[in-house]
Amino acid sequence: MGKTKGKPDIFTRFATFVPITAPPFPTSGMQPTPYIDIHTHRRSNDPYVIDAYAVGSDGSLPAGPYSAGIHPWEVQRITPDNTSRYRQDLLDALTPRCIAVGEIGLDYYWDKENHDLQKEWFIRQLDLARKKEKPVIIHSREAAADTMEIMKEYASGLRGVIHCYSYSAEMAKEYVKMGYYIGIGGVVTFKNAKKLKQVVQEIPLESIVLETDCPYLAPVPYRGKRNSSLYLPYVAEEIAALKGAAAEDVVLQTEENARKLYGL
Repeated sequence: MGKTKGKPDIFTRFATFVPITAPPFPTSGMQPTPYIDIHTHRRSNDPYVIDAYAVGSDGSLPAGPYSAGIHPWEVQRITPDNTSRYRQDLLDALTPRCIAVGEIGLDYYWDKENHDLQKEWFIRQLDLARKKEKPVIIHSREAAADTMEIMKEYASGLRGVIHCYSYSAEMAKEYVKMGYYIGIGGVVTFKNAKKLKQVVQEIPLESIVLETDCPYLAPVPYRGKRNSSLYLPYVAEEIAALKGAAAEDVVLQTEENARKLYGL
C-alpha cells in the first residue's frame, strides 16, 4: 500500500529531504520538506511549513511564511480599552510574508460566554482578508451552525481552509461546494475517528490539504507526543488507504491543493 510503480515510497522520499529524528526539531539548516504543512505552530523557517501567528498572544513574527489572525480564544481578552491595539497589531502582522489571515473563527468549547464577540471579530477578519486579498484559515469547534452561517454570508468568494476539520461529511461537502479546502491532520489516523475517515472517503482528493497543527494532534504511532511536519507521511498513508489511492498521488495532489490555496 502507498506506492505507485516507478515512484519512491513516500517515507523514503521524505527522508531524502529531512532526517527523521526525534522532536524537538531544529528550525535552521533544514531542507524543505516535500509536503506542505498548511497549518502549524512550529515556528520554522521552512518554506513548506506555514506557521500560525496568533495576534495578541504570540511574540515576534515567524521567520518564514505564516498566517496571522486573532484566534477565537484570544477574543475574550479584547475590551473597549484595548480594541484599537488589537486592530493595529493585526494590521502590523500583515507583512509580505503573511500569506493568509488566520486562524480565525469560533470556538464554543473553551469560551462559553463570549459568542457574540467571537462572531464580531470573525466577521471583521473575514472582511479584512477580502480587502487584503488573502485566503483564510478557519478554526471551528462546537460551533458548526454559526460558522457555516457566517461563512455563507460574509466569506463568499474568499479562498480558504476549514482547518482540523471535525464535523460531518455532509457539512464538509457543503464547504467543498463553496470552494473551501478541508484540512486533514493526525486525527484521521486514530482508530475511533470514524466521522473524519468518512469525510475523507466522501470528499474529492482535490479538496484536501495536509496539516499538523503542531505541536498538537500527532498521528499514530506518535499519538500523545509532540507533533511534527515530519509525521505527515502517516497522514498521507491513511488518506491513501481510505481512498484506495497511492500515497504518492495523495502527496502530489495535496501539495498542488496547498499551492492553490496560498497562491504559492
